[in-house]
Amino acid sequence: MKQNYEATSFDEHELIEKVALHAINQAVQEYSREIYETTQASSATEVVVLAEDLDQYALEVAEAFPINRRFAGFIDYKRVRWLSTPFGLFPQSLFVDAKASTERNRETLQQSQRPMDAVSINNTTGAARRLVAGFPPDNDIQY
Repeated sequence: MKQNYEATSFDEHELIEKVALHAINQAVQEYSREIYETTQASSATEVVVLAEDLDQYALEVAEAFPINRRFAGFIDYKRVRWLSTPFGLFPQSLFVDAKASTERNRETLQQSQRPMDAVSINNTTGAARRLVAGFPPDNDIQY
C-alpha cells in the first residue's frame, strides 16, 4: 500500500487523477439536477450564488476522508483530504473556484486561482498572451 505520490508510476498517477475527477463529476451532476429542479434564479447575481452553493455542497459530498488542514486564498473551495485509490490512500489538496468573472462575453481566469501558467489567445488578432500562475501546483501537506 502506498501513501506517497513519489512512489507511484506515471500510469498510477494518471489513474489517481481520474478517480478524483470522476468522484467530483458525479457529485456535481447529482447536485446540479437538484439545484435546477428546486430553484429558479431571476438575476445574474443569484446565478453566481447558486453556482457557489452547488460547488460547495457537491464537493462536500465528494470529500472522502478529510485531513485537518486548511489553506488561505481567494478560491471558493479549499480542502485537504485522503483520496482512496486501488494503490492506497493519498493526501490531496483540492482547490475549486465556482466561477470566472465574465466581462464583454469573455471569461477571466484570476491569477490567484491558477496553479499553472495558461495561454490566452485574442480571437480578433490571434495574439497569444502568457498568464502566469498565482499559486504553486504542489502543496506540502503535513499530516
